Formats: sequence, structure tokens, C-alpha cells
Amino acid sequence: MNAAIKAKKLEIAKLSANIFGNFFNPTNARSGGRILRKKPYGSKIGSYYLTPEEIQYARIRNFKALFKDSDSKPVDYLEIERLNRVEQMKKRGKGAPRKKTESEPKKGKK
Repeated sequence: MNAAIKAKKLEIAKLSANIFGNFFNPTNARSGGRILRKKPYGSKIGSYYLTPEEIQYARIRNFKALFKDSDSKPVDYLEIERLNRVEQMKKRGKGAPRKKTESEPKKGKK
């Protein structure tokens, strides 16, 4: 009876692994799956993957290429929102200070 239960448990585990896409390992042997699931590290391996900035640049470049021959230009809503925010801050007197137009001579020892 005990052997029949073990066989049934193994069959259920195998079916479950097949359904959920897991690795069936009835002997619990080391497989190295835990190490392979980790993100690679090191300079050469890490440089294989793009940084978030590079991904964003590629998206923008591809997006601009779509509108290259058309009359309409893509609208950067984030930039428009930023400019509106800067304008509101300036109205409240919280904006960036004005740049100097002329340079004054430095005071102090010569």
C-alpha cells in the first residue's frame, strides 16, 4: 500500500511540474537552477544588458523614425508638463534665478 501511495505522489508531482512548467526532479539531485535564475553579474556579463537610459534612448529613436516622413511631429507630453510646472513656479516666485547678462569684475586682491 505504501509503494502505491509513493508512486501516485510521484505521478502527481510529475503532472504538476508539467502543467506549471517546472523541472521534475524526483531524486532531489542538484541541478543548478537556482544559480541560473539569478541575474548575471560582472562587467562583461552585465554590459550585455542595456541600461534603462539606453532602452529609453532606443525607444525615442525608434519613435522618431516612425514620424520622419510625415508632416505631424511627435509630442513630448513630459516636456510640456515640465515647462508648465516651471512656468507656474516662476509665477509664484520660486523659479530658477535669472542669469547674469554682463560679468562684473571680481572684488578682492589682485
